[in-house]
Amino acid sequence: MMLPDTQRNRNDSLDTEEPLEGPCTSKYPVLTLPNEIVSEIFVRYLPPEPVGTPWVGDLSPTLLGQICRQWRAIAFATPQLWSTLVFVSRDAKRIPPDVQVLMVNTWLKRSGGYPLTILINDYYGQLNLSGIISAIVPHCARWEDVTFVVPAPFIDAVTGAMPMLRSLGLTLASSPVITALPIPSTAFFATNVPELRVLQINYVTLLLFELPWTQLSSLTMRTVEPEQCCAVLQQMPQLVYCSLTLWTTELEVYEGSEIKLPCLESLVFICHKVPPVLAFLTSFLVPALRKLEISELLLGESPIASLESFIKKSSCKLQELVITERQFLVSVPWESYEAAFPSIPKLSRVFAEDSDEDEYGSESGTGSDSQTDSDSGFEWDSEGASESGSESEDMHELD
Repeated sequence: MMLPDTQRNRNDSLDTEEPLEGPCTSKYPVLTLPNEIVSEIFVRYLPPEPVGTPWVGDLSPTLLGQICRQWRAIAFATPQLWSTLVFVSRDAKRIPPDVQVLMVNTWLKRSGGYPLTILINDYYGQLNLSGIISAIVPHCARWEDVTFVVPAPFIDAVTGAMPMLRSLGLTLASSPVITALPIPSTAFFATNVPELRVLQINYVTLLLFELPWTQLSSLTMRTVEPEQCCAVLQQMPQLVYCSLTLWTTELEVYEGSEIKLPCLESLVFICHKVPPVLAFLTSFLVPALRKLEISELLLGESPIASLESFIKKSSCKLQELVITERQFLVSVPWESYEAAFPSIPKLSRVFAEDSDEDEYGSESGTGSDSQTDSDSGFEWDSEGASESGSESEDMHELD
Protein backbone atom coordinates (compact mmCIF):
# COMPACT_ATOMS: atom_id res chain seq x y z
CA MET A 1 0.00 0.00 0.00
CA MET A 2 1.38 3.33 -1.08
CA LEU A 3 1.42 6.17 1.41
CA PRO A 4 0.24 9.61 0.39
CA ASP A 5 3.06 11.90 -0.74
CA THR A 6 2.66 14.12 2.29
CA GLN A 7 2.92 11.18 4.72
CA ARG A 8 5.87 9.69 2.80
CA ASN A 9 7.73 12.99 2.91
CA ARG A 10 7.10 13.28 6.65
CA ASN A 11 8.54 9.80 7.27
CA ASP A 12 11.59 10.57 5.11
CA SER A 13 12.29 13.69 7.15
CA LEU A 14 12.23 11.68 10.38
CA ASP A 15 14.94 9.35 9.02
CA THR A 16 17.19 12.25 8.03
CA GLU A 17 19.42 13.82 10.70
CA GLU A 18 18.92 17.56 10.87
CA PRO A 19 22.20 19.45 10.34
CA LEU A 20 23.60 21.51 13.23
CA GLU A 21 23.25 24.64 11.15
CA GLY A 22 19.50 24.52 11.51
CA PRO A 23 17.37 27.45 12.62
CA CYS A 24 17.69 26.49 16.31
CA THR A 25 21.50 26.19 16.38
CA SER A 26 21.94 29.38 14.41
CA LYS A 27 19.92 31.22 17.04
CA TYR A 28 21.63 29.38 19.94
CA PRO A 29 25.25 28.57 18.91
CA VAL A 30 25.86 27.09 22.36
CA LEU A 31 23.98 24.00 21.16
CA THR A 32 26.85 23.22 18.77
CA LEU A 33 29.28 22.57 21.65
CA PRO A 34 30.42 18.94 22.06
CA ASN A 35 28.48 17.02 24.69
CA GLU A 36 31.63 16.53 26.78
CA ILE A 37 32.13 20.30 27.04
CA VAL A 38 28.50 20.90 27.94
CA SER A 39 28.68 18.18 30.59
CA GLU A 40 31.75 19.80 32.17
CA ILE A 41 30.00 23.20 32.17
CA PHE A 42 27.02 21.62 33.90
CA VAL A 43 29.25 20.13 36.61
CA ARG A 44 30.87 23.51 37.24
CA TYR A 45 27.43 25.11 37.47
CA LEU A 46 26.69 23.28 40.72
CA PRO A 47 27.59 24.93 44.08
CA PRO A 48 31.14 24.17 45.25
CA GLU A 49 29.87 23.07 48.66
CA PRO A 50 27.51 20.05 48.79
CA VAL A 51 25.22 21.69 51.35
CA GLY A 52 24.32 24.32 48.75
CA THR A 53 22.90 21.89 46.19
CA PRO A 54 19.09 22.27 46.06
CA TRP A 55 16.65 19.76 44.62
CA VAL A 56 14.96 22.25 42.28
CA GLY A 57 15.44 25.80 41.05
CA ASP A 58 18.65 27.77 40.62
CA LEU A 59 21.90 25.85 41.14
CA SER A 60 20.13 22.49 40.95
CA PRO A 61 20.92 19.83 38.33
CA THR A 62 17.17 19.47 37.80
CA LEU A 63 17.06 22.95 36.26
CA LEU A 64 19.59 21.88 33.63
CA GLY A 65 17.12 19.29 32.37
CA GLN A 66 14.42 21.91 31.78
CA ILE A 67 16.16 24.00 29.11
CA CYS A 68 15.80 21.82 26.03
CA ARG A 69 15.73 18.18 24.96
CA GLN A 70 19.42 18.16 24.03
CA TRP A 71 20.57 19.55 27.38
CA ARG A 72 18.16 17.30 29.24
CA ALA A 73 19.74 14.25 27.64
CA ILE A 74 23.24 15.49 28.50
CA ALA A 75 22.27 16.30 32.10
CA PHE A 76 20.63 12.91 32.66
CA ALA A 77 23.70 11.17 31.22
CA THR A 78 26.15 13.03 33.53
CA PRO A 79 26.23 10.98 36.76
CA GLN A 80 28.36 13.52 38.64
CA LEU A 81 25.44 15.98 38.58
CA TRP A 82 23.29 13.59 40.60
CA SER A 83 25.91 12.29 43.02
CA THR A 84 25.29 14.89 45.77
CA LEU A 85 22.14 14.26 47.78
CA VAL A 86 21.14 16.86 50.37
CA PHE A 87 18.13 16.33 52.64
CA VAL A 88 17.26 19.06 55.13
CA SER A 89 14.14 19.85 57.09
CA ARG A 90 13.15 22.66 54.75
CA ASP A 91 12.47 20.07 52.03
CA ALA A 92 9.60 18.70 54.10
CA LYS A 93 7.83 22.06 53.87
CA ARG A 94 7.40 21.85 50.12
CA ILE A 95 7.95 18.20 49.11
CA PRO A 96 5.48 15.50 50.24
CA PRO A 97 6.98 12.44 51.99
CA ASP A 98 6.33 10.02 49.11
CA VAL A 99 7.80 12.48 46.62
CA GLN A 100 10.95 12.82 48.73
CA VAL A 101 11.61 9.10 48.30
CA LEU A 102 10.80 9.25 44.57
CA MET A 103 13.32 12.06 44.12
CA VAL A 104 15.98 10.16 46.04
CA ASN A 105 15.53 7.04 43.94
CA THR A 106 15.61 9.09 40.74
CA TRP A 107 18.88 10.78 41.65
CA LEU A 108 20.45 7.51 42.76
CA LYS A 109 19.57 5.95 39.42
CA ARG A 110 21.01 8.85 37.44
CA SER A 111 24.19 8.89 39.50
CA GLY A 112 25.12 5.50 38.06
CA GLY A 113 28.22 4.14 39.78
CA TYR A 114 29.60 7.56 40.76
CA PRO A 115 30.76 8.05 44.41
CA LEU A 116 28.05 9.68 46.54
CA THR A 117 28.10 12.72 48.81
CA ILE A 118 25.16 12.62 51.23
CA LEU A 119 23.94 15.13 53.81
CA ILE A 120 20.90 14.37 55.96
CA ASN A 121 19.96 17.05 58.48
CA ASP A 122 16.67 16.13 60.16
CA TYR A 123 17.27 18.07 63.36
CA TYR A 124 13.56 18.97 63.58
CA GLY A 125 12.25 15.52 62.62
CA GLN A 126 10.29 16.68 59.56
CA LEU A 127 11.75 14.52 56.78
CA ASN A 128 10.54 11.12 55.62
CA LEU A 129 13.66 9.75 57.27
CA SER A 130 12.64 6.09 57.16
CA GLY A 131 12.02 6.23 53.42
CA ILE A 132 15.21 8.18 52.69
CA ILE A 133 17.44 5.89 54.77
CA SER A 134 15.87 2.81 53.21
CA ALA A 135 16.59 4.21 49.75
CA ILE A 136 20.24 5.15 50.29
CA VAL A 137 21.48 2.21 52.42
CA PRO A 138 21.56 -0.26 49.48
CA HIS A 139 24.01 2.14 47.82
CA CYS A 140 26.36 2.42 50.83
CA ALA A 141 29.21 0.85 48.84
CA ARG A 142 29.32 4.14 46.88
CA TRP A 143 29.25 6.47 49.90
CA GLU A 144 32.29 8.76 49.90
CA ASP A 145 31.36 11.80 52.01
CA VAL A 146 28.45 11.34 54.43
CA THR A 147 26.98 13.59 57.13
CA PHE A 148 24.09 12.48 59.36
CA VAL A 149 22.22 14.81 61.74
CA VAL A 150 19.53 12.36 62.81
CA PRO A 151 17.96 10.76 65.89
CA ALA A 152 20.13 7.95 67.25
CA PRO A 153 17.84 4.99 66.37
CA PHE A 154 18.21 5.67 62.63
CA ILE A 155 21.94 4.92 62.77
CA ASP A 156 21.04 1.29 63.47
CA ALA A 157 19.43 1.11 60.02
CA VAL A 158 22.80 1.80 58.36
CA THR A 159 24.40 -1.56 57.59
CA GLY A 160 26.81 -2.86 54.98
CA ALA A 161 30.41 -2.31 53.97
CA MET A 162 31.46 1.18 52.84
CA PRO A 163 34.78 0.66 51.03
CA MET A 164 34.81 4.18 49.53
CA LEU A 165 33.86 6.20 52.62
CA ARG A 166 36.51 8.85 53.34
CA SER A 167 34.60 11.43 55.41
CA LEU A 168 31.90 10.88 58.04
CA GLY A 169 29.92 13.40 60.08
CA LEU A 170 27.70 12.11 62.87
CA THR A 171 25.39 14.14 65.09
CA LEU A 172 22.69 12.52 67.21
CA ALA A 173 19.94 15.10 67.10
CA SER A 174 17.74 13.68 69.88
CA SER A 175 19.09 15.98 72.57
CA PRO A 176 21.95 18.41 73.18
CA VAL A 177 22.71 16.69 76.51
CA ILE A 178 25.11 13.87 75.78
CA THR A 179 24.38 11.86 78.93
CA ALA A 180 20.71 11.52 78.00
CA LEU A 181 21.14 10.22 74.46
CA PRO A 182 20.02 6.74 73.40
CA ILE A 183 23.07 5.08 71.89
CA PRO A 184 22.79 3.03 68.69
CA SER A 185 24.05 -0.51 68.96
CA THR A 186 25.79 -0.78 65.61
CA ALA A 187 29.55 -1.28 65.52
CA PHE A 188 29.98 -1.57 61.75
CA PHE A 189 32.30 1.46 61.58
CA ALA A 190 35.30 -0.46 62.90
CA THR A 191 35.57 -3.05 60.13
CA ASN A 192 33.71 -1.70 57.10
CA VAL A 193 35.29 1.70 56.45
CA PRO A 194 38.91 1.01 55.45
CA GLU A 195 39.34 4.40 53.70
CA LEU A 196 37.84 6.59 56.43
CA ARG A 197 40.19 9.49 57.21
CA VAL A 198 37.97 12.42 58.24
CA LEU A 199 35.55 12.24 61.18
CA GLN A 200 33.28 14.90 62.66
CA ILE A 201 31.30 13.75 65.66
CA ASN A 202 28.92 15.64 67.94
CA TYR A 203 26.77 14.83 70.97
CA VAL A 204 27.98 11.23 71.01
CA THR A 205 29.32 9.12 73.86
CA LEU A 206 32.50 8.16 72.04
CA LEU A 207 33.59 5.08 73.93
CA LEU A 208 30.36 3.26 73.08
CA PHE A 209 31.26 3.35 69.38
CA GLU A 210 33.79 1.10 67.73
CA LEU A 211 35.47 3.53 65.38
CA PRO A 212 38.75 3.08 63.47
CA TRP A 213 40.55 5.80 65.39
CA THR A 214 44.05 4.72 64.37
CA GLN A 215 43.53 5.39 60.65
CA LEU A 216 42.08 8.91 60.98
CA SER A 217 43.97 12.02 59.87
CA SER A 218 41.32 14.66 60.68
CA LEU A 219 39.07 14.78 63.74
CA THR A 220 36.44 17.30 64.84
CA MET A 221 34.66 16.55 68.13
CA ARG A 222 32.09 18.82 69.73
CA THR A 223 30.49 18.43 73.13
CA VAL A 224 32.60 15.56 74.40
CA GLU A 225 33.84 14.88 77.92
CA PRO A 226 37.57 15.38 78.63
CA GLU A 227 38.18 11.78 79.75
CA GLN A 228 36.59 10.34 76.61
CA CYS A 229 38.48 12.81 74.47
CA CYS A 230 41.80 11.77 75.99
CA ALA A 231 41.10 8.03 75.56
CA VAL A 232 40.27 8.52 71.89
CA LEU A 233 43.19 10.82 71.05
CA GLN A 234 45.69 8.37 72.50
CA GLN A 235 44.66 5.95 69.73
CA MET A 236 45.34 8.36 66.83
CA PRO A 237 49.04 8.45 65.88
CA GLN A 238 48.30 9.62 62.30
CA LEU A 239 46.18 12.61 63.26
CA VAL A 240 47.09 15.80 61.34
CA TYR A 241 44.12 18.09 62.13
CA CYS A 242 42.15 18.19 65.40
CA SER A 243 39.33 20.48 66.58
CA LEU A 244 37.85 19.97 70.06
CA THR A 245 34.95 21.44 71.99
CA LEU A 246 34.85 19.92 75.46
CA TRP A 247 31.73 19.46 77.56
CA THR A 248 31.69 20.18 81.29
CA THR A 249 29.05 21.24 83.79
CA GLU A 250 31.46 23.14 86.02
CA LEU A 251 35.00 24.49 85.96
CA GLU A 252 37.49 21.60 85.80
CA VAL A 253 41.26 21.18 85.97
CA TYR A 254 42.44 18.35 83.76
CA GLU A 255 44.64 15.81 85.55
CA GLY A 256 44.55 12.97 83.02
CA SER A 257 47.19 11.22 80.97
CA GLU A 258 49.57 12.75 78.46
CA ILE A 259 48.38 12.85 74.85
CA LYS A 260 51.07 12.22 72.21
CA LEU A 261 50.23 13.18 68.63
CA PRO A 262 53.46 13.08 66.60
CA CYS A 263 51.90 14.07 63.24
CA LEU A 264 49.50 16.79 64.42
CA GLU A 265 49.93 20.06 62.50
CA SER A 266 46.77 21.99 63.38
CA LEU A 267 44.98 22.09 66.76
CA VAL A 268 41.78 23.99 67.57
CA PHE A 269 40.40 24.30 71.12
CA ILE A 270 36.95 25.82 71.49
CA CYS A 271 35.23 26.80 74.71
CA HIS A 272 31.74 28.06 73.95
CA LYS A 273 29.05 28.60 76.59
CA VAL A 274 30.45 25.92 78.91
CA PRO A 275 32.87 26.13 81.85
CA PRO A 276 36.48 25.76 80.67
CA VAL A 277 38.71 22.75 81.24
CA LEU A 278 42.00 24.18 82.49
CA ALA A 279 45.39 22.50 81.98
CA PHE A 280 44.06 20.31 79.16
CA LEU A 281 46.39 21.95 76.64
CA THR A 282 49.46 21.19 78.74
CA SER A 283 48.77 17.44 78.44
CA PHE A 284 49.51 17.52 74.69
CA LEU A 285 52.85 16.56 73.20
CA VAL A 286 52.75 17.76 69.57
CA PRO A 287 56.21 18.30 68.07
CA ALA A 288 54.91 18.81 64.50
CA LEU A 289 52.31 21.45 65.43
CA ARG A 290 52.25 24.50 63.14
CA LYS A 291 48.91 26.14 63.91
CA LEU A 292 47.16 26.60 67.26
CA GLU A 293 43.73 28.20 67.67
CA ILE A 294 42.56 28.37 71.27
CA SER A 295 40.03 30.13 73.47
CA GLU A 296 41.79 32.34 75.98
CA LEU A 297 39.39 30.96 78.59
CA LEU A 298 41.26 27.64 78.42
CA LEU A 299 44.61 29.19 79.30
CA GLY A 300 43.80 30.07 82.90
CA GLU A 301 44.81 33.23 84.75
CA SER A 302 48.24 33.40 83.06
CA PRO A 303 47.54 32.83 79.35
CA ILE A 304 50.99 33.75 78.09
CA ALA A 305 52.79 31.58 80.66
CA SER A 306 50.52 28.64 79.73
CA LEU A 307 51.31 29.03 76.05
CA GLU A 308 55.04 29.34 76.69
CA SER A 309 55.00 26.16 78.76
CA PHE A 310 53.06 24.30 76.07
CA ILE A 311 55.41 25.36 73.26
CA LYS A 312 58.50 24.52 75.27
CA LYS A 313 57.23 21.08 76.25
CA SER A 314 56.40 20.06 72.67
CA SER A 315 59.41 21.82 71.08
CA CYS A 316 57.06 22.79 68.25
CA LYS A 317 57.66 25.66 65.84
CA LEU A 318 54.33 27.43 65.60
CA GLN A 319 53.69 29.35 62.39
CA GLU A 320 50.26 30.64 63.39
CA LEU A 321 48.58 31.44 66.71
CA VAL A 322 44.91 32.46 66.93
CA ILE A 323 43.39 33.60 70.23
CA THR A 324 39.58 33.43 70.40
CA GLU A 325 36.89 34.22 72.99
CA ARG A 326 39.09 36.30 75.24
CA GLN A 327 38.53 36.33 78.98
CA PHE A 328 36.38 39.15 80.28
CA LEU A 329 38.19 39.77 83.57
CA VAL A 330 41.80 38.64 83.17
CA SER A 331 42.41 39.15 79.46
CA VAL A 332 45.94 40.40 78.84
CA PRO A 333 46.69 43.22 76.38
CA TRP A 334 47.21 42.00 72.84
CA GLU A 335 50.58 43.73 72.72
CA SER A 336 51.76 41.30 75.41
CA TYR A 337 51.14 38.35 73.07
CA GLU A 338 53.07 40.06 70.31
CA ALA A 339 55.98 40.74 72.65
CA ALA A 340 56.00 37.22 74.09
CA PHE A 341 55.92 35.35 70.75
CA PRO A 342 58.01 37.30 68.22
CA SER A 343 59.10 34.07 66.50
CA ILE A 344 55.53 33.17 65.44
CA PRO A 345 55.01 34.68 61.95
CA LYS A 346 51.25 35.02 62.17
CA LEU A 347 49.41 36.18 65.31
CA SER A 348 45.70 36.99 65.23
CA ARG A 349 42.69 37.31 67.50
CA VAL A 350 39.05 36.45 66.87
CA PHE A 351 36.18 37.69 68.98
CA ALA A 352 33.43 35.09 68.65
CA GLU A 353 29.88 36.31 68.48
CA ASP A 354 27.47 34.77 70.97
CA SER A 355 24.54 32.98 69.43
CA ASP A 356 21.54 31.37 71.09
CA GLU A 357 20.99 29.07 68.12
CA ASP A 358 22.73 25.74 68.16
CA GLU A 359 24.92 25.15 65.14
CA TYR A 360 22.99 22.05 64.17
CA GLY A 361 19.65 23.61 64.92
CA SER A 362 19.92 25.80 61.86
CA GLU A 363 19.28 24.53 58.38
CA SER A 364 22.23 23.30 56.39
CA GLY A 365 22.36 24.50 52.85
CA THR A 366 21.71 27.77 51.09
CA GLY A 367 18.62 29.36 49.74
CA SER A 368 16.50 32.44 50.02
CA ASP A 369 13.09 32.68 51.60
CA SER A 370 11.53 32.49 48.18
CA GLN A 371 13.09 29.08 47.65
CA THR A 372 11.57 27.69 50.83
CA ASP A 373 8.13 29.22 50.45
CA SER A 374 5.66 26.40 50.83
CA ASP A 375 3.28 28.19 48.46
CA SER A 376 5.65 27.91 45.49
CA GLY A 377 4.45 24.93 43.49
CA PHE A 378 6.49 22.27 41.76
CA GLU A 379 5.86 19.14 39.77
CA TRP A 380 7.80 15.91 39.89
CA ASP A 381 7.77 12.82 37.74
CA SER A 382 10.35 10.30 36.61
CA GLU A 383 11.86 12.95 34.34
CA GLY A 384 12.52 15.43 37.15
CA ALA A 385 11.07 18.45 38.90
CA SER A 386 10.04 21.82 37.58
CA GLU A 387 8.80 24.89 39.35
CA SER A 388 5.47 26.08 38.07
CA GLY A 389 5.63 29.14 35.89
CA SER A 390 9.42 29.13 35.69
CA GLU A 391 9.93 28.41 32.01
CA SER A 392 10.51 31.31 29.66
CA GLU A 393 9.52 31.61 26.02
CA ASP A 394 13.10 30.90 25.00
CA MET A 395 12.93 27.59 26.84
CA HIS A 396 9.83 26.62 24.91
CA GLU A 397 11.51 27.59 21.66
CA LEU A 398 14.56 25.49 22.44
CA ASP A 399 12.42 22.48 23.29
